[in-house]
Amino acid sequence: MLGLYEAAHLRVHGEDILDEALAFTTTHLKSMVEQLDYPLSLQVNTALYRSIRKGLERLEASHNLSSKSPFVRDRVVETYLWIVSACFEPQYSYGKIIQTKLLALITVIDDIYDAYVTHEELELFKEAIERWDDNGIDKLPEYMKPCYQVVLDVYKEIEERENQERSYCVHYAKEAFEQKRGHVASAIECHMKQYGVSEEQAYNEFHYQIENAWMDINQECLKPIAILMLLLNRVFNISRVLDAAYKEGDGCR
Repeated sequence: MLGLYEAAHLRVHGEDILDEALAFTTTHLKSMVEQLDYPLSLQVNTALYRSIRKGLERLEASHNLSSKSPFVRDRVVETYLWIVSACFEPQYSYGKIIQTKLLALITVIDDIYDAYVTHEELELFKEAIERWDDNGIDKLPEYMKPCYQVVLDVYKEIEERENQERSYCVHYAKEAFEQKRGHVASAIECHMKQYGVSEEQAYNEFHYQIENAWMDINQECLKPIAILMLLLNRVFNISRVLDAAYKEGDGCR
């Protein structure tokens, strides 16, 4: 039964038999798990929480953070997990390093905006980002200077590594840092307001859409094309890490 439960997670749209198989096996596995002996009981509980299809193939993390801003979240391991889960192959090592640095920077800046900065300091930081040089660093508060300097250093590193054909990547990344930031409503909040539904109804709808998205991924994997699969594998791996990160907590049930 556990094997059928796992196999049913490979279903695609229109496979009513597998839909029924998943519902059937889920119900019966939940009802019998308490009577099972170890280690089968652990295996079933683990599968009910997250199927093999949605599980991460590799879980690697590296922790090396020395922050001069004690109010920010230490999420280097988490950011590295996101990147390494999407692109764990060794040939993408440089990309993993750069993307982890960028995500860590975004986290630090997000915490500065949300938890620490005053409006006047925010304007100073925004102006420094728009200038994008060392000249404005002296005008920043002391706690902002390390963050701003790291932003410049990371993008300088990218520019030095990228060839002329890919220099546009750095240009667009810089533009992204210069965008004004305000409060962004969550998808749940937007859905509730747009359709006039309760929070519970909104969650149920999103879970329904997530299951449909998994079937879309399964459908595409049945007819792989070499170039498409390179992209699809990234989407697939990111979907796995999303499931791992937001299965519980962070606003998801």
